[in-house]
Amino acid sequence: MLRAATTHHALAPGRTDAAGELIEQAQKLWNDYQGAAFQSVAELKGDDQAQWIDVLRHVNGRFRDDVRPALQAVVDARALTETEEIALRRLDETLVGLARSQVQDDTVVFRPAEREIWFHDLARVHDADKEQLQKASLGRVAYLQLSKQPADYRGQVITIAGTVRMAYRAPAPPNYLGVKEYFVYWIHPAGGPDAPFVVYALEAPPGFPRLADRPADGRQSQGKMHEDVTVTGVFFKRCAYPAQGGTYTAPLLIAKVPDWRPPVVSEPANPSARPLRLAGVAVAAFLLAVCLTAVLWKRSSHRRRAAIQQRFSNYLPVGKLTVGPSPEESLREMERQARGEEPA
Repeated sequence: MLRAATTHHALAPGRTDAAGELIEQAQKLWNDYQGAAFQSVAELKGDDQAQWIDVLRHVNGRFRDDVRPALQAVVDARALTETEEIALRRLDETLVGLARSQVQDDTVVFRPAEREIWFHDLARVHDADKEQLQKASLGRVAYLQLSKQPADYRGQVITIAGTVRMAYRAPAPPNYLGVKEYFVYWIHPAGGPDAPFVVYALEAPPGFPRLADRPADGRQSQGKMHEDVTVTGVFFKRCAYPAQGGTYTAPLLIAKVPDWRPPVVSEPANPSARPLRLAGVAVAAFLLAVCLTAVLWKRSSHRRRAAIQQRFSNYLPVGKLTVGPSPEESLREMERQARGEEPA
């Protein structure tokens, strides 16, 4: 009822009759309390009695004139007045404080006494978007701060960072939020120590490795991984959990969804493709080398021909040359002269 009032939503269908009965039950319990309180005040003397009677009349009037009409307005789906909104807001703050005082550190996650405050904090992250949670966060808080000073951060929106080492899905008990399951992350803090945060979230990031259901025997060996995340959520308590070697404690948060970015993959997903890729690179390099050699050889041949042409172009042209008689012709000519014959 208080969540419906503070979020300005109507009660879920089928809850109106139960809400009306709850108001009547609250009225009966209030009357019983008031009767016992007035009887105890009657035993006081003098000014003490007068002062306490005035206090009881004041609180009774606040319940009768402010709180009950505001609760009835929620049942009747009537718009709240400003006085009624203030009355329900103060009632909510009182009940949250009382419920949060029931939280005990170093205990298991789901204690019956912590049920109401658990769902109250779950509703906070359920109804908020990412930007609202980040704006409400106290900032990044270290593991040791939460482990050593849990009371200082209880119920506060904080931010943690680390590496998911294990994660799984777990069913949620029936609740008025309609939450069916939790995504549970065991996160080792960035920078140490080697001890986990435990986060109960409402969602998994898009593309995050698939989470298996937690085994019925409660083992915590499912879904081992290594994914870096940042989480903004409500710190609940320092919870206790069993593990190999004994019982340990870990800071527990309730969150909407971790902030995760998929790692950049630089290598092909199929290792068998690597030899083919290397062979292709080698062939391409060989062909490139052949092409470069051919180009250089062609350029070198052209330069040699040009140099030879340049060298012979420096000589003068000789024109027509008259070639003298051969040695055989000269000998025959000398023999004719010796015999006194005329030249041929």
